[in-house]
Amino acid sequence: MKRLYVYKILLAVLLAVCVAGVVFYHRFSTRSSADELYAGEKSRHTDVMATSTDGIADMAGYEISYEDVDCILSGDVVFYNGMPYTRHYTVHKDGVEYRAYCGDHKKNEVKSTDKVAFSVTNDRLLQKAFLYGPGSEYAWSGFKGVSADHRQLIMTLTLNYIRHGQYFDVIDEFYKYISETKRDEIILQGDQADIEIIDDGSKENYGNYVSLKDYTGYVDKKTGEKRRRTRIMRCKADAENGVRISVPADTWLHIRKSGEKEFTIHKTGKVTIMGGDRFFFSAEKAHKGTGTVKSGKGIPGVTVYTVDSTQVDDDQQLLFGTVASSSISMDIEWTGEKPVLGKFSLHKTDRDSGAGVGEALYNIEMEVKNGTQSLRTLVAQIETDENGHGIVVMSEYGGLGTYEITDMPFGTYRIYEERAPYNYERNSAVAQLVINEEGEFLSVDGKEVSTSTELEISWETWDKVISGKIDLSIYKQDAETGDKSQGDAVLSGAEFTVNYYRNFYNSVDELPEKPDQSWTLKTDDSGKCGLEDVVLQTGTITVQETKAPEGYTLVNSIFKSAKDGNIIKDSSDGIYLDRIEQDGDTVRLVNGYELVVGNHVVRGDFKFKKVDAEDGTAIANVRFLVENSDGTQSAEITTDANGEYSSSADDIWFGDGKPDKTKGSLPYGEYTLTELRCDANKGKYKSIAPIKFKIDSDECVFDLGDIVDERMPEIESVAKNSEDGSKFIDPDAETADITDTVSMKGLDIGHRYKLSGSVVSQESGRPLGADGSTSEKCFTADAEEMTVDVNFRFSADSISGSALVCYEVLTDEDYEGEVVASHEDVNLASQTVYTKEKEKIRGSISVHKTDDILETPLADAEFTLYRASDHEKLMTKKTDKAGSVEFTGLEPGEYYIKETRTPKGYIADPGVNSIPVSVPESADEPPVINVKNHYGMVHILKTDQEDGSPLAGAVFGIYDDRGALIAKAESEENGQAVFYGLARGTYSIEELAAPEGYEKTDKKIQIDTSKNEYTMDDPVIITNQKIKEHPSPDTPNTPDTPDTGDRDPVSKVILLMCFAVVSVAGIVFYRKKFTGESK
Repeated sequence: MKRLYVYKILLAVLLAVCVAGVVFYHRFSTRSSADELYAGEKSRHTDVMATSTDGIADMAGYEISYEDVDCILSGDVVFYNGMPYTRHYTVHKDGVEYRAYCGDHKKNEVKSTDKVAFSVTNDRLLQKAFLYGPGSEYAWSGFKGVSADHRQLIMTLTLNYIRHGQYFDVIDEFYKYISETKRDEIILQGDQADIEIIDDGSKENYGNYVSLKDYTGYVDKKTGEKRRRTRIMRCKADAENGVRISVPADTWLHIRKSGEKEFTIHKTGKVTIMGGDRFFFSAEKAHKGTGTVKSGKGIPGVTVYTVDSTQVDDDQQLLFGTVASSSISMDIEWTGEKPVLGKFSLHKTDRDSGAGVGEALYNIEMEVKNGTQSLRTLVAQIETDENGHGIVVMSEYGGLGTYEITDMPFGTYRIYEERAPYNYERNSAVAQLVINEEGEFLSVDGKEVSTSTELEISWETWDKVISGKIDLSIYKQDAETGDKSQGDAVLSGAEFTVNYYRNFYNSVDELPEKPDQSWTLKTDDSGKCGLEDVVLQTGTITVQETKAPEGYTLVNSIFKSAKDGNIIKDSSDGIYLDRIEQDGDTVRLVNGYELVVGNHVVRGDFKFKKVDAEDGTAIANVRFLVENSDGTQSAEITTDANGEYSSSADDIWFGDGKPDKTKGSLPYGEYTLTELRCDANKGKYKSIAPIKFKIDSDECVFDLGDIVDERMPEIESVAKNSEDGSKFIDPDAETADITDTVSMKGLDIGHRYKLSGSVVSQESGRPLGADGSTSEKCFTADAEEMTVDVNFRFSADSISGSALVCYEVLTDEDYEGEVVASHEDVNLASQTVYTKEKEKIRGSISVHKTDDILETPLADAEFTLYRASDHEKLMTKKTDKAGSVEFTGLEPGEYYIKETRTPKGYIADPGVNSIPVSVPESADEPPVINVKNHYGMVHILKTDQEDGSPLAGAVFGIYDDRGALIAKAESEENGQAVFYGLARGTYSIEELAAPEGYEKTDKKIQIDTSKNEYTMDDPVIITNQKIKEHPSPDTPNTPDTPDTGDRDPVSKVILLMCFAVVSVAGIVFYRKKFTGESK
């Protein structure tokens, strides 16, 4: 029996052990399986344990006081997968309100009650859940933008999973965040956050601030280096609290952990000093002071409470946490000169487009050599904003929340991309930043890329989009020419809107209202624009021209493929659509990367009417030149009979396209209309100033209105003596000085004019021709009315007693020297200057004409008198019977005389063309010119030898002294034969043919015309003997000796002497008579 009792006890113990084992195994396997579920593929748990939905405690009229009573308040139900799961709870503890969560989903729901008990849990994962939970300063970013119900559900399920191991996939991201977030700090209870610094020797409490000023020399045991150090201090902190500080440059931080015997040396980086740790700073003996103020930051305390209803039957339990409202800081100052610390910034761009890239995360690690190994400590993190500028999101130094890490101590840093932005490949480049006394040095993958002596450097880095690069080129062209622009129109400035949509669309109607990306492109001077180096994913792209370039219209724009030149018909609505499709590891545009868009140039016409300014009458046939702005195209046009012109009715065509009369003649641009000089306006109207107009509206006629022509300028003048302003010139003056004052109206300002003046004889109406009697004056009009003096100076010798008229002619040099006005009235008194008559000395010239042989006077010889200066023919006279002629009334000067006709039978001396003669100032001895003529005929008388009767038909020849035959002559009925025009000299006469029935004389007859004259009254007589029928040979015929005029020389001499005596007496008589008359 006793043995049976023992067996029963053993069996009971065994059962108890089994039950305990089962419970332990159940708890262990549940937590382990939960971890395995999280680590591996997640399973879904859908148990819902809520038992009711009212949650209202029966307080029997007792009202809970929020300020004074610790209590639980249950709120609205939270649903999960369509079923009620938990509630919103509020816990009041010590007068403070906390958000609470159900701690065990297997227990019944918690109802409002003021019967509660509190306890503290030290589970670190629960502490981190509340540190990063809703409402905390450090709340997980995933709680932003979600509903309060959803936050309540995630927090409740996460706490249940941590405590009881049941997993719901709704907590996946939050649990991963709190479990994987690496923090070196120890999370304290909320009442354990105080930190103080105490001098380890004197035990003086410095609180949160200490200034290290006293240095002590010492020798480092490990290295043997002689250094100097500060006093030793101890960190006093509750529980496991501490601070992290940066080791100052050129300084060592020595720390001895609580319970350890040796100090550990920290030369760079961030170091944690925990409560109870002792520490001091040291520097080289030659240290000049490179320390600085450094801040150590305490960790906020977190306390997790469980609250249970004391109503045991319900066994209800909630969790809530408290987070310290602020952290504790400690300042430790290493006095000395402020050290030079480095700075670093980062800018991230898209590798292809150059645009800034956001959401890239970079780690900055401090590298410390420990023998052959490199120890790396994360000291900062930079995350780029939307413009690619890095913002410091974590820093052991300075610059948190700014675009630059500051206060970086000397050392070596490793920088790399930890996380790439969405849709980008992570850049594998690793940068090394070295900061030392000489500056900062940045190298990437072993290649130095930047240096700075200012201890401030920035890294320009990039990421590559996984999708492909799109280079879309749009070429703008003239739709008419198919190439270059026309007129002043340009291909630059056209604007296109390019839209990108992530999905595929087949027509414009399917496109969503807003694109995913959009660009506005503008063509350059060559007419090109496009997307360059734009990285896009597959999808749809559209191109729409939203603004035509200057001088073009958007109407009927033409889209063509640059690849084949085909017109894309789908673009009739002005929108070109193409698809971006995948092409291997990149993308491509289905219709190609080049698009040609053609526009129609603005074209228009112009018109005007040409009218007279005075009466408004139309002016026909006026020619104009219309030119484009650069002068490369021009056309001459003419007004019609009504003075009108319209290019729409003309055949002119500007531009390079094919002429089309349905369009305007002129393409977009500025034009100049210039009036040309022509018969219709020359000498009548001024040309208008060039008119500029612009064709800037399509299919419009630009009306220039009435183009008015002004009349030509008017001039009048007043001529005066330049010296005294009178209208008379002194007859004794050597020169005539005349000023003609010309008044002009209607001048064109800016035109160049020339006044051409000349002095005209009023009597003859011809210009004087003297030097100085013409004058020119050029000027540029600076007013419409001007007065100009034209001066003349010329010799006054030949103008005595005459009236001189000043003629003026105005030419416009801008009209190519066209005469635009004149003042030429010979009878106009205002233009006339008078010269008084002065006494003139008159002289005469006498000419005496005689025979050169006989010295006999010759009448009817004609002489003409010429003035030597201008060869003007003055008068013509003939000699009288005495062979004399006189030219009277001559002014002193030089003349010459020509014998213009000789007496009959005489010839002039061939060596004398003109005879010069001077008329002296004194008329006492007028010059006398003796002119002799030679009788140039030889008369021959042919007679019968026997009876002396004249014989006709005899032919004679006369020969010069060289024997050359000069002339022939034949005797007439009177027996006379005459040779004419013989000069003085010796000749021989020979009978060439005898009269019929007579014998020819063979003998040559010698004559000398320089000594004898052979006239009709005293000819050369040549006789002929009749031919005998039977002449006797013994008695030949002997002709008579020819009569040569030498038959009786004595009588001739006597006769000549008598003639000479008579001539001398006549001359003496004549001179006496002439002298008397002159006196």
